[in-house]
Order: sequence, then C-alpha cells, then structure tokens
Amino acid sequence: MERDEPIKLPGVCDIRTSNERRAALLAALAARDDVALDAAEVEHVDITFIQLLASAAKTAKASRKRLRLIAVSEPLRDALARAGLPLASSDDHITWA
Repeated sequence: MERDEPIKLPGVCDIRTSNERRAALLAALAARDDVALDAAEVEHVDITFIQLLASAAKTAKASRKRLRLIAVSEPLRDALARAGLPLASSDDHITWA
C-alpha cells in the first residue's frame, strides 16, 4: 500500500476482524496526517467496528490528523446512522465532524 492510498476495508468488519483493523488504523494514523478508509466493499458491520471507527476518529482529532471514509457502502452508512455518530457528508466522502 502506498503511503497516500486509501485503506480498503473488507466486506466484513466485525469483532472477528477488529484486531487487524485496529492495527492497520493505528499504523496509518502514526504514519500519515490524512487517512482515508475506502468503505465501498463493506457488507457487514457490527458495533465493535463502529466503536473502533469512533475511537480512531477521536485519536485522529487529538493528534490533529484527519480520518475520512470514502465510497461508503449502504450497510456501513446505515450502521453509522443507527449509532447516531455525528458525520459531515458530501457525496460519497464522509469526514468525521
């Protein structure tokens, strides 16, 4: 993965994959000021992954970095809406508010 390329999220983002996702997010936030997550292929998401995203957003903000979701799938968009997360949206780019 190139330094500026988005991190592609897999189809399943749940408790079984949370450790792997967490490690990837922490590494990206340590190496970059702007981290984009390509969520086009996400088909299944659970609360563990939503919590991971919320935590990563908080970490990014505290570090004065940017975390973005791009090409957000409907299942992920619906899960975020159900969780009541404050998001700023424009087309298929979502930036944590």
